[in-house]
Amino acid sequence: MRKLVIGCGYLGLRTAASWLAAGHEVFALTRSTERARQLAGQGIQTHLGDVTNPESLGDLPSVDVVLYAVAYDRQSSPTREQVVIDGLSNACRALRSKCDRCIYISSTSVYGVSDGSFVDETTPCQPQTESGKTCWAAEQSLQQHAAASGIPHVVLRSAGLYGPNRLLRRVHDIQSGQPLAGRPDAFLNLVHVDDLVAAVLAAETNGQAGEAYLIADGQPLTRGAYFELLAQLLGAPPPRFDPTARPERTSGLNKRCRIDKAQQQLGWKPQYSTAADGLRQALAAGSAP
Repeated sequence: MRKLVIGCGYLGLRTAASWLAAGHEVFALTRSTERARQLAGQGIQTHLGDVTNPESLGDLPSVDVVLYAVAYDRQSSPTREQVVIDGLSNACRALRSKCDRCIYISSTSVYGVSDGSFVDETTPCQPQTESGKTCWAAEQSLQQHAAASGIPHVVLRSAGLYGPNRLLRRVHDIQSGQPLAGRPDAFLNLVHVDDLVAAVLAAETNGQAGEAYLIADGQPLTRGAYFELLAQLLGAPPPRFDPTARPERTSGLNKRCRIDKAQQQLGWKPQYSTAADGLRQALAAGSAP
């Protein structure tokens, strides 16, 4: 089968590697010629283009499955809306009649819950943050494009993504004893990158068209418990918190995600069902030569 990754970064590259290992033909969209060379060296066929520039998307290949996993880069010049909402719309127009299924990586930030209560796919999406609002608008745009084109789509609402080499800033803060901004009693929802890749693969065949699925490890824990665990694994002093300081990222708010629907309909189960298991693997793999 032929697969296309739009957003071949932390998640996308790992998904592409899984597809290649299974014998599929894999394509990727990238803005950078240097990145194109790197991807080509791994057996991925590349197309130079930018989702914020519709004219650059005219030659996208026809494929069976598209993974859309474009993350907003705060260092780039386009706005979040241009990347997240307009970029997805541009890709949908370019791929009309060119793909059989689209898997879109959204975020649990579409839920504006801040009181620590549980959420699932029946919980109304009432985002409170900029990130959540753009993700929700993108989901709605995808539904409209899917209705017009007839292309089946599946939405995966990812919890906080972590894994090898994706803990570096927090590791430095913990080891240096820097106070951590925000409340230690607010809940975190996490998912290891390997488990999100597995969810993408499951959504290819088992995801019901038009449905959204929460993807998390199913074991929410407070920020205090998470950073205490990370400090223990690092052999660092217990973390300190500054509740008066606003965290750099507040998209998580304070909620607890249920994953029953993904487990039942996708046949998916997280390999790293606790942060302790996932962090041990991430730290060991991140420090490997």
